[in-house]
This record gives sequence, C-alpha cells and structure tokens, in this order.
Amino acid sequence: MDSGDIPEVLVANRQNQLIFLTGLDIVNNRSHAAVFSAFTVNREQDRPPIDFVMLDGTQTFCESKAHQQTVSNFSYGFIKVDWFKKYVRDLPSVIVLFADLDWDHPSWNEKATECESKISSLRTSIGSHATRICIVLLQQIQPMDSPLAVERTAKLCQLCQLPTKQLFILTAGERMFSSVLRLETAFHELAQAFYQQCLKSIRARSIPNNFSNLIIRQQFKLAFISELRQDTHTALRHYKLAYQHCTECEIVDSEIFELRAVAGLLNYKICQLSFFHSAALEALAQQRRHNNTFFCLPPGSYPSPATASIEHLLWKGKQ
Repeated sequence: MDSGDIPEVLVANRQNQLIFLTGLDIVNNRSHAAVFSAFTVNREQDRPPIDFVMLDGTQTFCESKAHQQTVSNFSYGFIKVDWFKKYVRDLPSVIVLFADLDWDHPSWNEKATECESKISSLRTSIGSHATRICIVLLQQIQPMDSPLAVERTAKLCQLCQLPTKQLFILTAGERMFSSVLRLETAFHELAQAFYQQCLKSIRARSIPNNFSNLIIRQQFKLAFISELRQDTHTALRHYKLAYQHCTECEIVDSEIFELRAVAGLLNYKICQLSFFHSAALEALAQQRRHNNTFFCLPPGSYPSPATASIEHLLWKGKQ
C-alpha cells in the first residue's frame, strides 16, 4: 500500500453492499428499464445500503485462492489495495436473476429449464465464493396462492437447487415500487449472510503471532467486512486492534513508509467511525494519540536519509 491519500473506496461513511442484477434488457424493454430504475434511482438513506449493478457479461469474478497455512506462502506488506476494491466492484454478495415467467406461461417448462441453465452458469462463474443467488419472476398478473403456483414454485426451486426463500415474484403495476422495497430487504438479508460467511472464513485462518503485518491485515479485513455488513461497532473494534498492533510492531527501515501509511489509514477510519457514533471526544483523543505516537518517530534512512525525511514531513502534512 502506498503512502498516499486515503483510497476513495474507504472514504464513505457507510459502505454499500454490492449486488449484481442479470436478465434485464433495459435498452429494448421498457418494463425491464422501469424495474431497474425502481432499484437504482432515488436511493435515500432509509433504503438498504446497496449498490445495484447490471451484470453485462464483461465483469470477471475474483478468483478464489486456496490459503496455504505455511509461512513461506505469506505475502509481504500490510494491506493489499486490490483486496478491498474487489468487495465494492467485483465480488457481489448477491446475484439476482430476473425472468419473465407467469405461472400459466404456455412454454413454462422450457422457460424453467432456461432459468436452470443460467443459474448453473452463474454458479460456475462464482466458483467457491459464498455469493448468494436468487430468482425474481416478472409477472403480469398479481400472484395468487393457486395449486399451480405452489406446484411450479417447488418445481422451479428444485430444478435450480434453490431454497424457496430465494425465489421472488415482482408484478408490474402501480404497486411495483412497494414490492421492490420488500425485495431490497430480502436481498439485504441475503447479503448479510454472505458477509457473515466472509468473516467466518477470515477468522478461520491461522496467523503466526510473530507476523505483525499479517495480524494487522487480518484485523483490517475483519473491520472492513464488518462495515459492509453494517456492523460499525464491530468494525471500529477491529480497526482499533489493527492500530494497536501498528504501534507495537517492530519494523525494518525499508517498511516504515508503508507502516505510517497504514497507521494513517487506520487512524482515519477510527476517527470517522467515532464521529459516526457521535463520539467526538474519542475521535479527538485518537488523533492526539496518533500524533504523539507516530509524529515523534524518526523518519528512518531508506532509501536515503534526505528522502526519508521529506517523505515523513509529507506524511505528517496529510494527517
């Protein structure tokens, strides 16, 4: 991580959950465009914190890496910038497949098979990631609890290997927006489960106690995923733990630039979330602690004493 400014991804007070939408032809189909607008336009603070992105076939999902628990495979450095970018741009918490399919559609079996094929393709693209998949059926008639609807709901879920709670109905008409709001709440709950699984996976990785950079990295990951899960109190706790390790770790001269950059980033997040929780005094105390801890440290001598001194002064100015 460079010793530059705070990455734009981390500046937001509230992290949005990434959800991909697919199956909507928003260019040629007016009803599809209306559905997409209902999800994406006028997203006020009272709506779930979600970024809806159309999956157009050009996106690539991040490859899932097998984590080998050997020291030789641990990377150098503290925080990889691309790691948190993937959670806001590339790796969705939920993928929603839309399909025009009424219960009495004359080609219902063919349409259901088409849905199954698309779901299978999405699963292949996701790989071992915990991304949730769900289906939204776009219907013209208000859904009713008919025997046909019950039968075909069970059949479609069985065919696509999805639980019934991940199959939804959206009817066009005056009440569509209220239905969209209910769908958003359901998508948000699925996203919460995705991020909870991410946290569980990160905690399960064994980190040697003598690798301070990996401890800091793990705490940062737990904090950022907690932010995505909208658990800002837990996020703040992990940011504080990461910062504490920054103040205690022994660092070689060639890595002091990155340590200061990471400490500055963590200090920013701690202050930001403290203000978010209406704890201004805690934020001010954290900034004073930051000044007292890192401003007084020697600038180092890498790559040269003069360059190190200039970089240190530049870093101070950005704090």
